[in-house]
Amino acid sequence: MYNYYKKTKTIQLTRGDTMQMGFNFTVMVGSTAVTDYKAVWHLKKNTGLRYPLLAQAPLKDGVLSITHEMTAGLEAGQYWYDIEITAGDQVMTYGPYPFLLEPDVG
Repeated sequence: MYNYYKKTKTIQLTRGDTMQMGFNFTVMVGSTAVTDYKAVWHLKKNTGLRYPLLAQAPLKDGVLSITHEMTAGLEAGQYWYDIEITAGDQVMTYGPYPFLLEPDVG
C-alpha cells in the first residue's frame, strides 16, 4: 500500500510493496509544450552528490512503477526522490521530495 501527500509531494510506501503512480507533467521547451520526453525516478538516502543512488526507474507514459526488489532490501526510514525529465537538450528536475519507507511486519 502507498500514500501520496499532494501538498508535500511525499510518497509513503511499505518496504517491499509494489506501486504504480501516474504523474501528469507539462514539459515546456521554450514556449512549446512537448510530449516527447524521458523521465527517470531516482531514490537516495539523502540529497547530495556523495550519497549513492539506491534505486531508479524510468516512467512509462508518465507512470512510475516501483517493484518489490527496489525497496525490499532497504531499511525503513526517510529517503529522497526526484524525477529527472529530459526533452531535447533540456534537463529539468522535479524534486527532491520525501519518500517514507515504512517497515513491514514479516
